[in-house]
Amino acid sequence: MSSKYLKWALPVMAKVQGKKKASFRLLPGLMALSLVLLLACLSCEQSTDPAVFESEDAITVSTYAELQRALGFFFDGTDAETNIIQGNAADGSTIKLTADLEAASSFGGLTTDVVTGATVVVRNNVIIDGNGHTIDGKGYPVFDIDNTIATIKNITVKNGGYTAKLGGVVFVEGASTLYLENVTFDGNKAKSNAESANGGGAIYLNPHGSPATPPTLIASNSTFINNEATDGNAGGAIYGVNADIQVTNSTFTGNKAGHGAAISAVGTSKLNITNSTFNTNAASKTAGAILVNHGNALTRGRNGASSVVTKVPAYLNGNTFSGNTATAGLGNDVVLGRFYNAAGGGTSFPEYTDNDKTDVLITGNTAFADLTFAQIERNALAP
Repeated sequence: MSSKYLKWALPVMAKVQGKKKASFRLLPGLMALSLVLLLACLSCEQSTDPAVFESEDAITVSTYAELQRALGFFFDGTDAETNIIQGNAADGSTIKLTADLEAASSFGGLTTDVVTGATVVVRNNVIIDGNGHTIDGKGYPVFDIDNTIATIKNITVKNGGYTAKLGGVVFVEGASTLYLENVTFDGNKAKSNAESANGGGAIYLNPHGSPATPPTLIASNSTFINNEATDGNAGGAIYGVNADIQVTNSTFTGNKAGHGAAISAVGTSKLNITNSTFNTNAASKTAGAILVNHGNALTRGRNGASSVVTKVPAYLNGNTFSGNTATAGLGNDVVLGRFYNAAGGGTSFPEYTDNDKTDVLITGNTAFADLTFAQIERNALAP
């Protein structure tokens, strides 16, 4: 009952009842009026305090084992369908971390996928909300995003890595779409000693069985720091094969690779980078920040051949490049093209023929090193 109403109504009723000449016939009407006023007051109070509902689909986790049980995991080190334990998080669920997690503390010893190395497999449409917490990979990969739509937000993923095959800490495969919102990847490594294993210290994207539908990464307000693709591999932070990569309002600092120290997009990949910063990334060979290579193979010789190239767009808009380096001198910031055989700093657009049609739009970027008109004559520049 409303305290405001009681303070007003009770004294009035007592006063009326205390009068000797008051008719008892007035009391029913007065009580009815009091009830109406009470309901009105309660309605007013409720309207000023909106109800807060806790989602029935929210799952909280405080250990890495709980994260695996919520999302799913491989239990015997193979990628066979029968060896995947499906998580208990249904489509539309939100998994919320309530503590920092360490991969090595799971189940007394991790069981990983033989292909991706992942310790957690995501196959449902879920949101993983770190609530500002950290997952320490302890040298292991973490997520396999497998033919689904998933969102990872408000989290730091650090010290993850893979020594066998593909990528570092997150593998996005098939027709998956991964959204990143306010995520930091720090110190993750793709550590395979074979260049054929590619790279992607933080994120590796590959259709892997679903070539008709590319995997998609949509990252916003995220940070990639000190990630690395070792042994001359490409994409210190992100490596995409026939993928769609979209990055907005994000920062790449101190990432390392052989080619494309921050981002490498190859094959029929599409790349759209907007309002992002690339600072002090370092390639031991080419493309200190971004490599877009549209051939089916990475050609490292000065006159290497490549197969026919399809028309693939690359858009760089409103970005800032500073302090990026390529030891071989080929593209301190960006290399776009099939070959690596055009020397020079800054943005390098190697040899094209009339059959090599590529949509490249560069507009509003700042601090390219040694950019000349001759290097951008085959690209559309906004006025």
